[in-house]
Amino acid sequence: MLSGGLRWLTVVVLVGAVPVLADDGVDARLLAKDIGEGKDELCGHARSLIARFEREQQGDSALREGYADTDVIHCLLDLEVTLSPNSVIGTNTLDVASRRDGLTQFTLDLRSNLTVDAVTVGGAAATYTRPGHQLVIDLDRAYSVGEGFQVAVTYHGLPQNLNWGSFEFGSHNGTAIVASLSEPYYAHTWWPCKESIDDKFTMNMWVTAPSWMTVASNGVLQGKDALTGGRSRTRWHEGYPISVYLVSVAMTNYTKWTEWCEYPGGSMPVEFYIYPEDVATVQPLVADLVTMIETLSRPDVFGQYPFIEEKYGIAQFEWCCGMEHQTITSQGSFPERRNVHEMAHSWWGNSITCLDWHHIWINEGFARYAEALWFALKPGGGHAQYLAHLQAYRPGSYGGTVYRYDVSTADAIFSIDNAYNKGAWVLHMLRHVVGDAAFFDALAVYRAAHEGRSANTEDFRAAVESVHGQDLDWFFQEWIYDPGVPYYRYGWRHEFDGLQHWLRLHVQQYQSSYRVFHMPIDVTVTYSGGASETQVIWNDQAWQWYTLPVTGDVSSVQLDGQTWILRGAADNTTYVDELPSGDVHDVIVESRDAAGAVTSPPTYIEEGDWFDSTIKSTMPGLVGTGSRWIAYELPNSGTDNATFVPAITRPGRYEVYVTWDVGANCYDAQYTIRHPHGPSVRLIDQIPDGVAGANANTWVSLGQYLFPAGQSETDASVNVSETTVSGKPHSTWNQRVYADAALWSYVGPWPKGDADADGEVGAADWPPLADCLNGPDQAYANPSCVIFDFDEDDDVDLPDAAAFSNAIGSL
Repeated sequence: MLSGGLRWLTVVVLVGAVPVLADDGVDARLLAKDIGEGKDELCGHARSLIARFEREQQGDSALREGYADTDVIHCLLDLEVTLSPNSVIGTNTLDVASRRDGLTQFTLDLRSNLTVDAVTVGGAAATYTRPGHQLVIDLDRAYSVGEGFQVAVTYHGLPQNLNWGSFEFGSHNGTAIVASLSEPYYAHTWWPCKESIDDKFTMNMWVTAPSWMTVASNGVLQGKDALTGGRSRTRWHEGYPISVYLVSVAMTNYTKWTEWCEYPGGSMPVEFYIYPEDVATVQPLVADLVTMIETLSRPDVFGQYPFIEEKYGIAQFEWCCGMEHQTITSQGSFPERRNVHEMAHSWWGNSITCLDWHHIWINEGFARYAEALWFALKPGGGHAQYLAHLQAYRPGSYGGTVYRYDVSTADAIFSIDNAYNKGAWVLHMLRHVVGDAAFFDALAVYRAAHEGRSANTEDFRAAVESVHGQDLDWFFQEWIYDPGVPYYRYGWRHEFDGLQHWLRLHVQQYQSSYRVFHMPIDVTVTYSGGASETQVIWNDQAWQWYTLPVTGDVSSVQLDGQTWILRGAADNTTYVDELPSGDVHDVIVESRDAAGAVTSPPTYIEEGDWFDSTIKSTMPGLVGTGSRWIAYELPNSGTDNATFVPAITRPGRYEVYVTWDVGANCYDAQYTIRHPHGPSVRLIDQIPDGVAGANANTWVSLGQYLFPAGQSETDASVNVSETTVSGKPHSTWNQRVYADAALWSYVGPWPKGDADADGEVGAADWPPLADCLNGPDQAYANPSCVIFDFDEDDDVDLPDAAAFSNAIGSL
């Protein structure tokens, strides 16, 4: 069942909802069990079996030569299923390649209650042992990396049904049905295999069964052979790489029909294997399946269905829910969202499989998100249906993580709240962070890089970053690896200075059990005339203040009105002028590049010893915290300064700009901009005799500089000072320069080892490396030392020095 409730019971969640179950006409006997799409609705008996199985597996693990030491290339499983008595008799012939030198044993997983009748290596009888639920085979010689060998195991027995129908002899309407469900750890309950989900192989499945049975399995049907004794052998071939838990058999007196999915250049069969007594009920429920495949196959969605040369099919079985066996999903019920969920696994789970069970969200979160996409893209669908579906499947509690740290049991792996629902919300949020085009382009990049193989969270992150062009570690850390969600309070006030309307806004994150989240947030402003607009702010502190330019009198403000953030409340409260401590941190709302285009999110905060002014720069599109000015008390000349400190979230090369307004009584002056990572820039006579000079109300480029990550004034700041020219009259009360804003526009990465920012790693970079070299497990001597941390282990030691030596002369 879905567990837990909101951590703060008194908080009103504006958009919360309880997961909704849609029966879509499914038999009520199935609805009683159909709680969610997940695989964690387990009775106590099943949980105890899982726990026992996991203990046994852990006890045997030391006996293996190592999953990574071998690569299964192809399997031919020749299986006979008998009903009186219930049993299986089979031979699995495996083509295997060694991944290390000196390989002398090969280990398979096989439940101990199944009897091994014979084992051969290269056609000759081989010796073997059976520790626990494993079969350790002695090879005929030592094999080196890349060398191949063939192993065949003949066995028989009654498979144990450990969980979810791992291999079940059941019945429907008085007729026998035999079906498998191997996820996550149960393939070895019915055939000798290597339970390693990242080792994919091609497969032939030959199934001998009573001739009245129709056998469904993976891939393409090659033929059905009549045998003696009222038996027949059905031969299937899976030519695409398949993971062990996706291998499937299902057999009974199915009614089979075929529909066709059209694609550029051909058509693909979509096959249905349904109980005869349920055909009339099921057919209307699966009527949209071909449209689902064609919709998700659009180039701007997921791209072509990945097994287009074979088929997609559904085989009915007795378990309540659904299992995404490659090319032949097994389902016990047929609600619309289940149909699309299991089919979407063809891309996310089958073609690209999570590298291990820690990353199961790559399978299940993606499939849950595909449900929402279908409701947006289906005929008659739209964004409202998309959002409503996500809202229906919000996590019921926020204390867990999408990344599954505990994978010791199936119950721990298949968390509805985290792997499924929060995983889907992660994709929803990521789509908004990077933008629609970049999001779907990133899915295509990710698919191209890993199709037919396995991948993990960091592989997906790399694909998104390659398209987005910015580091997303902050996003993945807080939403995948850490628990929790943000809770917001916000207040606002409208101001008009005679020239420009302004919205003053404060945002507070008040969650007590979780980290402060870093997120862009939509701010929807509604004007007194009824028109509205949405601006985006960057929020990364517990308390934060913003000044947004608006176009008229503001009647209301809504934070995250479209719910692009998985969050608790977003309560509108009274506007607060400053932190209770009096420590105000104003925020520049937007950064802009040299051409004036907005960059998002902004990469800095502004601090300094400034006096507030109600006057605002007239520079078009300028967004800042209100004009600030440096005041003097010297009668004729003087110098004062203030510092802009950026919140650099990733090290790199940045183009730095400042802009200012001028007062009528500001006379000739020299303005000097200093920066610790580059030369000073002096601007002389920019405001001659009180008349705005060429650089007033414009962005002035200070040049490109290297910045380390962090918010250190000495390592990442720009200092602006004013020195008046002697001999000019001054009025001390209005001698000032308005420094409205500064921006840091990301240019490119900071190359490892390139301390002097000359574009290459050279001898000139050695002295700062020597200053940073301080041994393993020691903090950086200063933040800029991160540039020499080649192995990214948070210290600078001898391996980094060696990497630096190898990098000399590189760009």
